[in-house]
Amino acid sequence: MSLFNILQHASQSLLATGRGIQVTSNNVSNANTPGYSKQSLLLSARGTERAPGGLLVGMGVRSEQVMSAYDSFSQRQVFQRLGDQSFAESKTASFESIEAMFTEGGSAGIGTTLYNFFDAFAELEVNPALPGARLQVLQAGQSLSSFFNRTALDLDTRQMHADNAVASRIKGANNISSQIASLNQTIKQFEAGGKGAHDLRTQRTALVERLAEYGPVRTHDLADGTQRVMLGGHALVEGEKARLLSAVQNPTSGFNEVHLAMGSTTINISSLMTNGTIGAAIDERDTILGAMETELDDLAFTIQQDVNAIHVTAFGLDGVSARNFFSTIAGPAGAAAALSLDALVDGNPDAVAASSTAAGVPGDNTAAKALSALAGTNSMSGGTQTFTEYYSTFISALGHDSQLSMQDALRSDLHLEAAKDVRDQASAVSLEEEAMDLVRFQDSYQAAARVMTVAKDMLDELLNLV
Repeated sequence: MSLFNILQHASQSLLATGRGIQVTSNNVSNANTPGYSKQSLLLSARGTERAPGGLLVGMGVRSEQVMSAYDSFSQRQVFQRLGDQSFAESKTASFESIEAMFTEGGSAGIGTTLYNFFDAFAELEVNPALPGARLQVLQAGQSLSSFFNRTALDLDTRQMHADNAVASRIKGANNISSQIASLNQTIKQFEAGGKGAHDLRTQRTALVERLAEYGPVRTHDLADGTQRVMLGGHALVEGEKARLLSAVQNPTSGFNEVHLAMGSTTINISSLMTNGTIGAAIDERDTILGAMETELDDLAFTIQQDVNAIHVTAFGLDGVSARNFFSTIAGPAGAAAALSLDALVDGNPDAVAASSTAAGVPGDNTAAKALSALAGTNSMSGGTQTFTEYYSTFISALGHDSQLSMQDALRSDLHLEAAKDVRDQASAVSLEEEAMDLVRFQDSYQAAARVMTVAKDMLDELLNLV
């Protein structure tokens, strides 16, 4: 082997170890970059050549390519856990807001006013001839109606807030998916030209993680370097193209549905949003708040029915009968928002009925007694609960569900951290390992430089002899 070959081998070694230090430096710089996967330099021997005398000698080292320690399986688990965590945390925040609507304090709250309402009839039972007792009943009925109305409005407002969140989060998901498609295009071009696109892949992974916070995401790595991104089991990003998500109003409910563009039409994928913030908003709007509205409507409707059924047959202080206490409501749907005093009773204490007969006015309290007894009647839940017990169960269920959501949020945090730990074991940067690699490459660089120095000295010595 000639001295020139030795110089060439040394220079190749300097280049290779220099690139190794560069890769290591990049790893150290990105140790805290979200989604970054550790990179490593693949080195290989350049082969052998036959030297004079028939000996086979090595031809030095070659730096083949920079490789990324990306583990697609563990990364997919992170995507799943991110969606679960976002769903659980959003649900917990929703329950905190909803619980604030039902805080009972002083004279505030449906539970308190419901007790006061039937207690006012108990007072009327004791003093059926007193106009003041009837005025107290009217005030209690008005207060009860107002709290039902206000709570129904609060729930409707909260539903609209959740519905608006669906639309706004769809816009956020579209923005991210378009960026992923753009990166797919750039990565494909880079890698088709023989260049590495590891940092671009890192950016893409970080974007997919952000997208996973909106809904259930899965990915498939394709041979051309692009990535297919699925949302709810349907392709959202395919190569260089991103399909558009849109918020389409349901013609019946008026609420936003999640639609995905498919050619010239769209398909409804709302039911497939099983996690993420979009799924949480849909769950809050349709499941949590929808069920609560139904239960409150049932309570308000039954109160109206039972009170009216007795009051319409009884007689007021003016001796007149056939008057409802509450205005008539056609059915349970919307009853909480519609509950109000009947126009013939509102503002007219004498219309409040206490007597079961006209002749019994003013001292007969039979009707007032029956109305007061409704507080202890099992009118709710198929005849198994009183009004107060039904509402207490409603509040207890709200607190229980809120507690469960908090536990789910804590559990999802732990699952996400565990998934990240598994991923990081394969792909995260270890600063201790990088420090060892720096020392290793530094020693190799110094040794190669020493070989070059020795070869140069030998060449100088040879030239001096000529």
